[in-house]
Amino acid sequence: MKKILGCFGLSAVLVIILFSNAWAEEPPKKEILVEVLAIEMSQNVLNEFVSPGSSETKGFIPPDRIDAVKLVQSFSSLLNDKKVSLAQNPRITAYDGTKTTFETTEPVFYLEKIDKDTFKLKKLTGKEGAGTFLEATPTITKDGQINVEYKLTIQKVQKRAPIEGIEGLDVGFPLLGVRSASSNLTLNEGQPKVAGMSQGGGQCFLVILTAKINK
Repeated sequence: MKKILGCFGLSAVLVIILFSNAWAEEPPKKEILVEVLAIEMSQNVLNEFVSPGSSETKGFIPPDRIDAVKLVQSFSSLLNDKKVSLAQNPRITAYDGTKTTFETTEPVFYLEKIDKDTFKLKKLTGKEGAGTFLEATPTITKDGQINVEYKLTIQKVQKRAPIEGIEGLDVGFPLLGVRSASSNLTLNEGQPKVAGMSQGGGQCFLVILTAKINK
């Protein structure tokens, strides 16, 4: 009888331990702030932030040669001197390893010709209109760095189609200019890094990422 009770007591303890482990709470995931700085500038201005190297090809500047820390520190003065223009500067907070999205949209109105003397006011909204769309998945690595997989899309009205009968008024169907960048890169916490870049006609479009763990 004692042996039976002893086995029963041991089984009960094991059941309690397993039950407790099943209900044990996982440690909360850390929050990560991802900041995106999308800017446009001339290649001559950008050259001031490029470190010497032999990898430049036909005027193309490799992103890893750009001093992103110095560029971000100088951004305000460059903006005041009109040496750089801000395309967008979205920020997003995401949990470690979790994909999060951010968007800000602006409706775009236009006139559509119905017949000879009739026009209808219409608009494009959401992802069909103007706006900024960001997806980001930040993940903290074992060595404390932050890996960020992101996709950025910026849509702006570039020009409008003409409307017969009301020439001279810029109210026709909008033609959107789209800028996009996507990548997967590893960052040191709090240290900006060039994540995307396009060059052409002496102008450069840069996407700079910074990631910080919310304490």
